[in-house]
Amino acid sequence: MSALSEFVRGFCIIAVSGGLVMLMAPNGNLKKYVKFVISLCMVCALLSAFFTFSENAEGLLSKIETATGEEAYKTKEELYRQIVKETKKNMESEICSLLAAHTGVAREDIYTVAKLDAGDYSSVEITEIYVFLADMSAADAARAYLEEMFMGSVTINIRQKGE
Repeated sequence: MSALSEFVRGFCIIAVSGGLVMLMAPNGNLKKYVKFVISLCMVCALLSAFFTFSENAEGLLSKIETATGEEAYKTKEELYRQIVKETKKNMESEICSLLAAHTGVAREDIYTVAKLDAGDYSSVEITEIYVFLADMSAADAARAYLEEMFMGSVTINIRQKGE
């Protein structure tokens, strides 16, 4: 914080001094050279703050607390697991809603479980879907709809609800 106050103080001194020099500078060609020199001084003051920061940046950034090594890895893994878990829950709910809308079966009479391949967190894939229906008369329509939706890339298992 003292470096910031030092920078502001120095910049203000240069600005006020430059203003006074501009007031005392004679008109004509000399005045534009005085403006140029004052502008250079202001730019140098701004750059000095940048260079001071860049010299101290490593020390400042090391003071910021971050998880390192194994702690960061564990935190990242746990975060990925949480994301996959919530995504799985949302997918199962949406599949139930879609099936209910498409087949005409009540939402409460459908339960789904999605099996995921989460070995690589950058490309989590659905491998199987288990659909539990209270009324098995809609099983063929549900299977056809899901196979069309997932283009046959997912194994669809339809069972009686309660099995």
